[in-house]
Amino acid sequence: MYKRWRNKYQQPESPCVRASVDAGIDCLTRASLASAWEWDGGSRPFFWRWGREYWKEARDGAKVWIGANLPSCKEKQRVPKDPVI
Repeated sequence: MYKRWRNKYQQPESPCVRASVDAGIDCLTRASLASAWEWDGGSRPFFWRWGREYWKEARDGAKVWIGANLPSCKEKQRVPKDPVI
């Protein structure tokens, strides 16, 4: 009975839906491999927890635009004089 219902109401899958399903499976797999303290299987953003307008960027990654060479800094950061900071 389930097969008949599934075949009747199943919509053709779009590439966007397939990408979301694959990404969701990857997110849940990585989360299931995590220990209490570490992401042992790696991590990936749970894109469905973001606003809908950001799903694609959170799922697929956003392009990084760099217009020039990045600065290189080899000096350590100074310790603040104020102990409260």
